[in-house]
Amino acid sequence: MVTLVELQPLVDWFYSTYIGNQTTAPIFAHHLWNVYDRVLQDRPRSNNFNESNNRKLQGLLGNVSHPPMWEFMRKLRMAYASDFNNDYNDWLSNRGRRSRHSTAIERDARIKTQVQRFFRIAARRLTKTEYLDGVVVALRD
Repeated sequence: MVTLVELQPLVDWFYSTYIGNQTTAPIFAHHLWNVYDRVLQDRPRSNNFNESNNRKLQGLLGNVSHPPMWEFMRKLRMAYASDFNNDYNDWLSNRGRRSRHSTAIERDARIKTQVQRFFRIAARRLTKTEYLDGVVVALRD
């Protein structure tokens, strides 16, 4: 079992990196990592599209971590001319998206419902603990 004392360095790191305090700004500004608005606007919470393209490019390069510059440029041009550009245009126009599982759709609806409850904390109709408990329940499949 991990003790609270053992977790303190992790908590300190999280606060300094993502939260900040009254005298020090976080390393990463809230708008860079916070997905609150994205949830309310029914936008993706992740960058899976970018991760997918990165994986395709790595496959094209043969999983070489530091390819020679000209080889990289040649493969990048080849990728752009073929699949990447089409994928990006399809993504922009909502074409070619795989259908989502009903469990994922239902989970997203639960998450959005819970996120919409956030303002109840300020009105003192909901405690922070109740809100976070609701988030945990919403994330379960």
